[in-house]
Amino acid sequence: HLVTSVVLSFLLVFRARQAFTRFDDGKQAMVNVKEALRNVFAVVDVEYGNENAAIANGEQAMEYKRNVRRELGVLYAFIRQGIRDARIGANDDSILLERDASGTPSVPTITSAEERTLYGKVYSESRPEAATLKVLHDVQELRLQGLLSERAAMEAYRHSQSALDAYRQAMLIVTTPTPREYSHITAVLLCSFVF
Repeated sequence: HLVTSVVLSFLLVFRARQAFTRFDDGKQAMVNVKEALRNVFAVVDVEYGNENAAIANGEQAMEYKRNVRRELGVLYAFIRQGIRDARIGANDDSILLERDASGTPSVPTITSAEERTLYGKVYSESRPEAATLKVLHDVQELRLQGLLSERAAMEAYRHSQSALDAYRQAMLIVTTPTPREYSHITAVLLCSFVF
């Protein structure tokens, strides 16, 4: 029992440390997602390319800003859903789009029925990319109208890419299983220790 208990305790401590490291890496990935999305909005909200165009198109510029902010909320909601779906699974895709009760922002409250129908045609793991395309389309529209400088648009693109990279990193953490050999040897040792 002594040898088995020493090896088993080593394996359990190793697994606990590995789990804590994965949790910490996942938390950091979500912090990176939030930071990148916040930076996209900050660039769009603060930067103007041409002050005369901004004054002439003031209401339209405000509408684009509100839309970018809403779409960034949709993007974050889809990132949150994608990670949760990969971790625990979803029985029905309509739950993610129509009754997103466990998350903030909630998809049904910030999207229209038409948008939910369009997003429903996209695989749930790819919805963050689709939402990012909508954000970048609005950023491009602001740039083309002279309401956003070229440099600010490039910053928004870069931060959007950072958000997607952090999402992929979080998905990798969530979907990487425990090594089968480790699980097997732990089960064998635990069985021999108990019996």
